Formats: sequence, C-alpha cells, structure tokens
Amino acid sequence: MKKAVFFLISLCLFSCHRTHTPNTTETNVKPDSMQAMDAIDSTPNEEALAPLDTLIVCECPHLSHDDRPSVDVGFAKNRSKYLSTKNDSLFRLWSSDSLAKTVTSIRLSHYDTIPEKFKVFSNVEKVVLSSTKGVEGLDIFPKLKVLHFFAAQVSLKKKAKWMGRIEALFAQKSHILDLESFMPFTDLRILQVSHSGFKPFPSDLEALSCLNRITLGAYMFFKADLTQWDLSLMPCLSRVRLLSWHDGFIGIPKGLDSPHLKSVSISHNLLTEEEKEELKALK
Repeated sequence: MKKAVFFLISLCLFSCHRTHTPNTTETNVKPDSMQAMDAIDSTPNEEALAPLDTLIVCECPHLSHDDRPSVDVGFAKNRSKYLSTKNDSLFRLWSSDSLAKTVTSIRLSHYDTIPEKFKVFSNVEKVVLSSTKGVEGLDIFPKLKVLHFFAAQVSLKKKAKWMGRIEALFAQKSHILDLESFMPFTDLRILQVSHSGFKPFPSDLEALSCLNRITLGAYMFFKADLTQWDLSLMPCLSRVRLLSWHDGFIGIPKGLDSPHLKSVSISHNLLTEEEKEELKALK
C-alpha cells in the first residue's frame, strides 16, 4: 500500500515539473510577423539614401567659333550668263586638287539645293548660306561645324545628319522656319542670331544639352516664349543674352540664379515690373 501511495505522489510531482519547465525552443523563435519586421528594419532605405536633387553635370567642353561670315571662297547661282560663266571659271580653279583640300569655309548664295559638285571641298567646316530658301544638300560636307544664315528664309522641318554635327549656328536678317524641336542638334554649343527669328521657337531649349552660349539680339519677326525655358537644366550654359525691341519675347526664363550662369542679360519691351525686379536682383 505504501509503495502505491509513493508511486502516485512521485507521478504527480513529475507531471508538475514538466508543466513549469520553460520550452527553450518556443521562447527563442519569434513569430513570422516579427521576423518580417526585423528584415524590413535592417534593409537600407534606398530612397532615403538617394539625394533629393540629382546633380546635372556638363559633359561637353566649351568651344569658341568666330561669328564673322568671312570665308575662303564663295559661289553664287545666277541667271546672268556672264555671272554664271564667271562662277563656273571660279569653281574650276578652286576645285583643282591643289586647292580643293585647302578650302575650310565656303559661301553659297542663292542655292536652295547645294549641287553635288561642291562635295569636292571635303574639308569645309564652315558654310555661309545667303539669300537662300533652302538647306538641301549640306550633308555633302562631312566636317561641317559652323553654319551661318544671312538674309535667308529657310525651313528646317526635315531632319538631316548635318544637324547633329554642327557646333555653332549663326543667323543674320533671316527667318528660320518649321523647326519643331532642338533635339537633332545634339552637339550645338553656340546659338547666335541677330535681326532674325524662329517660327516657331522650339519649346525644348533644354534639349541643347551642350549649349555654352545663347544670344538672341534684336530678335524679331516672331515671338519666343521665354517662360518655357528652364536654364537650371542646362549645366553647360554660361552666357545668356536676350534682347528685343519688336515684341519678340514673352516673360523671362526659369533658373536664372543657376550657379553655372556667368553672364545674363535680358531686355525686351514686354517685361512686367515684377520681371524687371527679378532681373535687377540677379546683379
């Protein structure tokens, strides 16, 4: 009997001991939701580490080109028999092997389409087009870097390879028509026009990512909405000169306080008093 009672007491104590013994496996394992939370907390927040503003850096070296329309040789398309004969004689002289390769700049007048024969001047880097209504054929000059328009009325609606090659575009007393976007001019560093105008002026000036200098002097014929420009997006741009007395501009560009801008001059007869004060504050 005593043995039976002792057995029952021992069994009860053993059972109680099992009930209160901590289960190490269960206490060391966290619930799935807490594990997931720890994983989230330990992962770097990439958005938080990213800078608030992405720094735009100029990757195009600044270049300088002479804005004078002086050239090595010039040719003119003429209906006069005398002048036509003179022009042909001049071409025969300069197209000879001894002289053709020395020509690096050329003036072409009254040519709406440039004749194929002029490709003999394969080292031409500057072309002056005067009194013309077209620019067809410029791709025959593979080294073209500078293009001048003088007293011209040209349409730039059609894209061409030369647009991606030129580094400077100058215009005097000219109408530049049908240019919908600056995107084809991927290497343009200088845009300078005087007594001239674009119709329309493309709204995406920021597409000229290599532009160093823009000068629109005595801008006329058509309006350009300057409020569409954001100069802070053009890190290569250092000089801005916008002048008009012929209702040529509307407003002022954004980003005029950008650190890469070294010189800014804007004057036109449609400036508001608020815009004038903003320009004064830049000085």
